[in-house]
Amino acid sequence: MKRIISAAVTLLFVLSLCACGQGVPSKNLDVIGSMTFGDMSILTQEENDRLNELKERKEQLLEAKDEEGLAALKTEWEAFSEPIESYIKIYKSVRAQFFSDSDKELLTEEEISASAKLENGIEVAYRERDREKLGAAIAEWESSSETLREMIRIYRGLERPEFSEDEKSLLSSEQLSKMKELNAETDEAFAGRDVDGLRLLQDEWTAFAQDTKNAKKDYVRLSGFSVVGKWKNNGKNTYGQVQSGAIVVFDDANCNVVSPQDTYAFYESGSNYRLDCTTFLFSDTLSFTVKLVDNDHMDLFTGSGILEMERVG
Repeated sequence: MKRIISAAVTLLFVLSLCACGQGVPSKNLDVIGSMTFGDMSILTQEENDRLNELKERKEQLLEAKDEEGLAALKTEWEAFSEPIESYIKIYKSVRAQFFSDSDKELLTEEEISASAKLENGIEVAYRERDREKLGAAIAEWESSSETLREMIRIYRGLERPEFSEDEKSLLSSEQLSKMKELNAETDEAFAGRDVDGLRLLQDEWTAFAQDTKNAKKDYVRLSGFSVVGKWKNNGKNTYGQVQSGAIVVFDDANCNVVSPQDTYAFYESGSNYRLDCTTFLFSDTLSFTVKLVDNDHMDLFTGSGILEMERVG
């Protein structure tokens, strides 16, 4: 008897949930969506009337739960909306390529004025809903602005490293001279609207950035660091006895940086380290700035380049 009463109570509970619109969810009949456009402002009065009529029918069909009618309306909506959405998409894809405010800082007043005139022609054709006129305006704008847009793309994409005054002090005189030369050539090519010249400078800037990457390294100070040991020159720069791939040995008193048998002093100096080498033959003392990457990697600045040294023993 208790089981019968329990089942009856459960049935009444389920029926009450269904009566309140809860319980098993109803099927989503809205297969059409919001029925709107990315730019409602360009719709003609006729299109607005048509849109409102379709929306009204949709609400009626939803209320009647007419799935077949909704499916037919979906097909009707797509036939109506796709040409309009395609038109808006064409315009927006071109509009996104118009010169930005930062782009205009690189253009002359004449170029800005000419570009604004062509952009306005596109806007007018778009608002007039004249697809043929819009296509012609876009073609004219693309032809006129192609070179400038390509130049700005290349110019902004150049790998032109910028250095603080401290970082500049780590560059050799040859590197500083090369940077000045490249900057002058780049500015000249851009001012002359020389696209081919800018393209050629891309590789030169990339090579220069690679050559000067050491000035951008994150160096550290290490408590108790000792230079004693064997160090290999892993870079392409050379100095004295330190050829590319050569091993430099620091014992407690001597090393072979400048001559085969230098005496040396290694000590902290400000935020860096210093290496003073006194040559065996001439008793000349040469000083070098040393920066630590970590305990097993150090860069030795010779004034004409950087020796990238790795501890090997």
